[in-house]
Amino acid sequence: MNYLSFTDYDVECTNKLVSLKEIPNGGMMFYPAFYKCAIMKLINNFGCDLNKFKICCERLGGKKIKLGDKAYVFEVFPKLRISVAIWEGDEEIRPNATILFDSSVQFLMHVESIIGIGYYLVDELCYV
Repeated sequence: MNYLSFTDYDVECTNKLVSLKEIPNGGMMFYPAFYKCAIMKLINNFGCDLNKFKICCERLGGKKIKLGDKAYVFEVFPKLRISVAIWEGDEEIRPNATILFDSSVQFLMHVESIIGIGYYLVDELCYV
């Protein structure tokens, strides 16, 4: 409902990816909890298994993009795109992950809803 009531329908995707930290009105403040709950969940589930990540992303309709070792973009709602990238770890390097949003997301929903949709996407990826 937040998306439907808040969205500025004249907004177009910018194709510029930003972290939650870069989203105005609270993104930086909420980032540590988002990292701990969403990004660490990606790292723990897929950081050492890119094939599993690929399978889960494709099952949810993700489209492959060039970012990290493997990445996918999801069109969650019209004009609302979320990109998820994984860097695979090994014996010497720890795995890493990120969740990025199109910079236009700030005009589509409140920061709390952006965080919620990010959590939801991660949960769906991990339990598909």
